[in-house]
Amino acid sequence: EGAPVGKQLICTDCVGAGAGELIYWCRGKESSFPFLPVEVPADNTIVGIVDELHVKRSK
Repeated sequence: EGAPVGKQLICTDCVGAGAGELIYWCRGKESSFPFLPVEVPADNTIVGIVDELHVKRSK
């Protein structure tokens, strides 16, 4: 139902997400790409804010 699940994670943010927003994130080497040409030591980066989420429920 949109409630947070799992462990908390610390991410760098290249999109300006706010507290409580549903986000899309990446990890690994690719998490530093949004900041190129600067080399940022990032393991996890927020790369998108989810505007809408459509869930099809099975019967």
